[in-house]
Amino acid sequence: MAAVAMVAVLAAACPTAAFDPEATFAKETMIFGLQVEGGVANNIEGHRTLSDVSFLNATPRVSSLLVPPFGSGLLRSALEPGGRGVVPVLPLPEGSDRRGPRGRDAVSSDRLRVIGFGRLVPYFEATAGAGARACG
Repeated sequence: MAAVAMVAVLAAACPTAAFDPEATFAKETMIFGLQVEGGVANNIEGHRTLSDVSFLNATPRVSSLLVPPFGSGLLRSALEPGGRGVVPVLPLPEGSDRRGPRGRDAVSSDRLRVIGFGRLVPYFEATAGAGARACG
């Protein structure tokens, strides 16, 4: 099902203009993003009881490129320090030890984007933060 959706999106995609990583990742560029993540319990292992865990989170991210791209050739890179938060949309069941109805996380999320490959821009990410158990 996901493969069919991906093929449909790629088939409908229009050609784009040339990609200029120097302009895209220039110093003082602000980057905003939103990631949606979720999961539901399954019983692949055949356990007698299920955890009944399901969740849906929205993860907004903001970052700014503080220095111009550096390096050369395939190793040309851009440093992207930023932060993101995790906001539960559909929280875990009450009493869970992660996020509850009032649980929130905010983390530092820094990326090193390797821009020397052209349109393909892999990145390495380091994330650090603190979370807290939601108290009832």
